[in-house]
Amino acid sequence: MEFKKVTTAVFSALFIASVSAAPSPSEDVTATFQWVGTVPVVEPGNNWKIINTGVIDHSNGSMTFKPGATADHYEIIDSSELRFSVVDGGNADAVATSFDYTLTKLRFAAGGGFMSDVTPGSEEFAITADGTLLAVGSLINHASPNDISLKVTTPGETNAVNAGDEVVVQGVILVNNQL
Repeated sequence: MEFKKVTTAVFSALFIASVSAAPSPSEDVTATFQWVGTVPVVEPGNNWKIINTGVIDHSNGSMTFKPGATADHYEIIDSSELRFSVVDGGNADAVATSFDYTLTKLRFAAGGGFMSDVTPGSEEFAITADGTLLAVGSLINHASPNDISLKVTTPGETNAVNAGDEVVVQGVILVNNQL
């Protein structure tokens, strides 16, 4: 019953917002539509899987920005911690005791634009694993069964975003050599 009330309230609010924001018949209107997807780099083998060991789903992380000291520059002051581990797909209790991982892609979109690769060495965005900055293409050996904590950051102040932008940062992690 509570769900029905919330749903009714949301639809009512959407209807009111759409009616009050309706353009006059003589105005032209546009909308932007965007789809995002990633083609896997390689097919996983041996039934190994990357699993979420944290609270937040791997596709639902958030970031908090603040204005930088330089005009029109911003920095991330906090981001969701996205955690993962590697397990045998046939036995979720069989955690890999060692594996290698690589950040194969780091991309971002701001203000409704298309995803673009982060420029290596730039102040745009970076991903940390357990507090250490990851470089695209660098192989990291993880020699323990502990999970890994990923966060997004800005290495310094960035001008790749503007006030009011919605920003998406996407990192692709390749895991191999699981034991």
